[in-house]
Amino acid sequence: MTRINLATDLKTRTGAPDKDARLKNAYVEVRGESSAVRRRPSAQGGIAVGSGTAQGGIGFNIAGTDYFIGVWGDTITPYTGGGTTWNSGTAYSIGDHVSVEFEDYWALTDNTNSDPTTNPNDWSEGYVPSMPPVLIIVGMSVIGSDQNAFSYSGGVMTDIGSLGSVCTARAVDGGIIVGYSEVTPAGEDYRAFKYENGVMTNLGTLGGSESYARGISGGVIVGYSRIIGDSDYHAFSYSGGVMTDIGTLGGTRSMALGISDGVIVGQSSTAGAVPHAFSYSGGVMTDLGTLGGTQSGANGIDGNVVVGDSQIPGNEAFHAFSYSGGVMTDIGTLGGLNSYAIGVSGGVIVGYSQIPGNAAVHAFSYSGGVMTDLGTLGGLNSVAYGILNGTIVGASQITGSTTYHAFKYEGGVMTDLGTLGGTTSQAYGVGT
Repeated sequence: MTRINLATDLKTRTGAPDKDARLKNAYVEVRGESSAVRRRPSAQGGIAVGSGTAQGGIGFNIAGTDYFIGVWGDTITPYTGGGTTWNSGTAYSIGDHVSVEFEDYWALTDNTNSDPTTNPNDWSEGYVPSMPPVLIIVGMSVIGSDQNAFSYSGGVMTDIGSLGSVCTARAVDGGIIVGYSEVTPAGEDYRAFKYENGVMTNLGTLGGSESYARGISGGVIVGYSRIIGDSDYHAFSYSGGVMTDIGTLGGTRSMALGISDGVIVGQSSTAGAVPHAFSYSGGVMTDLGTLGGTQSGANGIDGNVVVGDSQIPGNEAFHAFSYSGGVMTDIGTLGGLNSYAIGVSGGVIVGYSQIPGNAAVHAFSYSGGVMTDLGTLGGLNSVAYGILNGTIVGASQITGSTTYHAFKYEGGVMTDLGTLGGTTSQAYGVGT
């Protein structure tokens, strides 16, 4: 596409209905059916050939006024003519098209509201197709007499193997799957693993006999491991090949169960040997308290929203909670006694709750103050474990059976993902 720019003293309205272009030493830039008025600070001239863009022109001065005539051969910035005016208060998604001062930008990331003119990592001046990310669902499935981890994408469930025997995948981010697997015959020790580019790697332990990976974000893996002497479990973070003990709230045990943007959440015993939800950031573990009961635990985090479950006053039940800005909020149940929040994404919380009569538990989603029953695959019980970009994953009993199958839930429809050939499967995490 070619732009031809002619400079003169302009007094006109062009390019935007709310801007007057009254500039000396200005020129009209035309791209397709759109135009813009621009200003040259001084007389310029010359020819330059760059990577993908050739420029040429001549500058001169007449009676103290600078003029410029130029021709550009633009091959790297297609112009479609005016996106939505960028608003700093709006969160944009990949592929969104905005304009700032006649320039077009396309979002490269989700949930961004940065200034397109100064944040090239978030915005592109070239068109970026609004392509949905390829989702990967992970979990476990029985296959023959064993249990292996799986990844599910594009309608296909793939066996990713194990470190020896029984194996479960719990989370995925950036194409890296994490979980835990037995390393010796059934009934022996588990090890945390990461699975990347077709290779499953044993992450080791904090000096004890077992470890379990439960979450990953930005390449940092979190979970829990037995410590030296196998006296108890401690939460860990794993990065750069090093597993780090992140301590406890003063007690003997801790477990890291989720991570987002460097903030780790989980459950730890206090000095009084009571399990409490925690968040960990900058080397500091913080007690998140309870809903008024004795015990609590955090299971997931997205941005500044932590979710989990806590005993309510009187310790008569556990209720799902959301925690943000220092406040823990009871989000209720589906009408039964207990509920548990496991995952959160984009403000939507998922988990499971007893239904009226407490005879079964159903997967739920919670948004805008409303908890919604997601139903089942025809059986009695269902559980939601994870969510990303509106896709919810979990497990449900199937029609006429107590057997669980992994599911994904999108657009109000729960879909059975099947198994690796055995009778049972469960989906625990979803990512990209």
